[in-house]
Amino acid sequence: MALKFVDQLLTVHTRDHRDCPACAARAQKLMRSPLEFRSLSIVEVGPIWQSMRSVRNLKPRTHERTDEALTALGKFFGDLPIGAITAGHLREYQVAREKNELRLEEGIIRPWSKAAGNSCINHELNVLKQIMEAAGLWERVKPHYSTKPVPSWSPREIPNIDEEVRIFQKGAADPGAALALWVAMITANTSASGSELRYMRLRHLFLPSPFEEAQAWIWIPEEGCKNNVRPRKIPLNETARWAFEQIYERALRLGSTDADHFLFPFRVKRGRFNRADMSTQKGHFDPGRPASRWFLRKAWAQLRQVTGLPKLSPHDLRHLFCSRMILDAKVQDKVVQALMGHKTSRMTDYYLHVQMEPKTDAVDRLERRSIMGPKPPARERRLEPREDELKELRRARLIAVPARGAVQ
Repeated sequence: MALKFVDQLLTVHTRDHRDCPACAARAQKLMRSPLEFRSLSIVEVGPIWQSMRSVRNLKPRTHERTDEALTALGKFFGDLPIGAITAGHLREYQVAREKNELRLEEGIIRPWSKAAGNSCINHELNVLKQIMEAAGLWERVKPHYSTKPVPSWSPREIPNIDEEVRIFQKGAADPGAALALWVAMITANTSASGSELRYMRLRHLFLPSPFEEAQAWIWIPEEGCKNNVRPRKIPLNETARWAFEQIYERALRLGSTDADHFLFPFRVKRGRFNRADMSTQKGHFDPGRPASRWFLRKAWAQLRQVTGLPKLSPHDLRHLFCSRMILDAKVQDKVVQALMGHKTSRMTDYYLHVQMEPKTDAVDRLERRSIMGPKPPARERRLEPREDELKELRRARLIAVPARGAVQ
């Protein structure tokens, strides 16, 4: 490979580097003369590009993803000018990023923390594509570039009753999985995903006292949403309320005391040296910043281990919420769509695809009407869990929610 690797990260001037005056001034100059882009490397153009994008109404989550993509691109392209990038470099990036291997004269190195999937690679190269379009360079590369194939999206199988019981029982018995259990209970009862919870501030949580006759609710702020429909108000049942009470107490212990402080504050580093008493304070948190995208990783890995569900994902609980709502005949489709924050009803309909019970019931009905083949004895097919299963689930929730009882 002719490209020389330069191991340098994206330059970040301050935490709000998109507001850096130097970057803003240079961005204005580049917008007037896009050809100057061609002499800059991806590492140099990163902060300037983000400053140019700050004038657009983009979500903080979008800027985070772009920062990560620019960092990954900088580890490969280094100080190579944008004007020197060819379609061959893009194909080499796809191969190297997929395997996390970069072949140099000195040998094989692994510049990234781990290999990336096709969707992640496509997103990173799409950021480079936008920069090259701004420099007027993409048209000569476009005919020779193709994205990596990504399978069409469909919801995964949702947890069944037995798996729900294991999540509540095993999660409640392990202190290391407590945070993951609380988030799982919230998502399964409100549809709020992890990215939405990250940007919740204390003022977005309304928990009336037990003596008040008022409904507890939360507000999903627009910072954590990917469209203008996802910001929404969601009422809390007893299970979700209890879980939010635990997280609220945790936020207070971590320093979130102001209404504008985040419910899940950002962990700055694992330890901080205190010169006053010559000790090391572990777990320093910044309540003015939202938690990182990986704030739940350790606790969720522990929940997977204790429940024996290695493929359990936080988003599976959101799918569970939607699927149960859809199967409830008393809940209108528009209500489900509003609670989920779906822009169209088509997205809500996707969740019917993972319901095996309705599919099985449909083919059994066809079999009973058919005159072909033997007639085996009818098996029990049900869309709702049996009463004994519901009792077991309520008993498991009582373990996880000792203070307020189970959901009625």
